[in-house]
Amino acid sequence: MRVIETKLLLMCLFMAAYLTLTALEVRSSFGFDNSFIEYNSNTQYQAMLSWQPQIDHTIWQKDNLSISSFMEFSSSLRLDLTDEAQNYSPEAEVYRSWIRFANSSSELRVGLQKLNFGTARIFRPLQWFDQLQFLDLFERTGGTMAILMRKHFTQTGSLWLWGVTEDLDATYKYPLSLSESGLGGRYELSLPWLESAFSFHHRYGHSMPEKHRIGFETRLDGWIGFWTESSLLISKTKQQSNMLSLSNTCGLDYTIPWKNGLYLLAETNAQHSNSHLLSKVEPVDVQA
Repeated sequence: MRVIETKLLLMCLFMAAYLTLTALEVRSSFGFDNSFIEYNSNTQYQAMLSWQPQIDHTIWQKDNLSISSFMEFSSSLRLDLTDEAQNYSPEAEVYRSWIRFANSSSELRVGLQKLNFGTARIFRPLQWFDQLQFLDLFERTGGTMAILMRKHFTQTGSLWLWGVTEDLDATYKYPLSLSESGLGGRYELSLPWLESAFSFHHRYGHSMPEKHRIGFETRLDGWIGFWTESSLLISKTKQQSNMLSLSNTCGLDYTIPWKNGLYLLAETNAQHSNSHLLSKVEPVDVQA
């Protein structure tokens, strides 16, 4: 409990110091969620109160060049009540913290940030660095410690390059050392009727498997919307043979012209894996 109180105090002191030294844009959001569950003659009540202050600061700006910073804190108090006991769980953490150097066609962002991409909505093979859920209206996800560069060449193309020191995929969810970081990139092509992108990521590993990721996605917009998204994962270890895993999602959406519009969406996902890189691929799971 004292650790949480200390974190909250440091957050407030940091915000107060920033406010007195510079002119900032400060935003804040509050949230409340609760549920009541009854099963086998037992009742359980859960409630969570959250507070997220944000600090957006333009450090320097001249013509089309700018240096800015952003910080967001996340604090919450969770209450669990049952017939036998009650539990309070306070939490506080730095949710986002980065600095950005930008001009009219490119930007460089360094720090704890959200790094996500892909066209799929429900089953996301390119969910490499986030834990976003389709039913989460607040779109909450953990941050990635990264250096991200984005360059917009024309109105139809852009290039991403990144280096990360954390891997937040579904298999490994813990911080990595600098010797176990990853490098990757992405190129996006955007046309009036077509959006397509190619992504890759390579993670170095000493105590964990070395990983190569290759991703491809495309979306066509016409009478109906159609998209496909694929990700190939190759894991390498010193003790085992290479592991190959392939995930592919296809989706459709359409808006029925009735009143304000009725939106329909459908997605299907297939996954394949094998124990040897050159052996026969066998399906392991299909979701729809």
